[in-house]
Amino acid sequence: MKNKVLVTILYIIQAVPIPFSLISILGSIISLANIGTAEPTSKIIISFLAMFLSATYTITYFVSLVFTKTKNKIGFYSFLPFIHLFIAIVLVIIWSYS
Repeated sequence: MKNKVLVTILYIIQAVPIPFSLISILGSIISLANIGTAEPTSKIIISFLAMFLSATYTITYFVSLVFTKTKNKIGFYSFLPFIHLFIAIVLVIIWSYS
């Protein structure tokens, strides 16, 4: 019972960024239109990765949820949305300052 409550709390917390992830898909499409050919290749790659990761958070969330519910315990796969979000935020910060 205690494990089930922890899993529920974990996934409620991880569901908070989902609306922002869905909104970021529209922002990513707009940002893709603004990337010019004069940009350095590294900045273009970082921007594509940041946009891709921010747009696919929902997929990672649901895959992690299915694995956790199937195994009925908290494992590494339970924290994949946190890891996904952390990497996306780091790439957005790098993109902002490059």
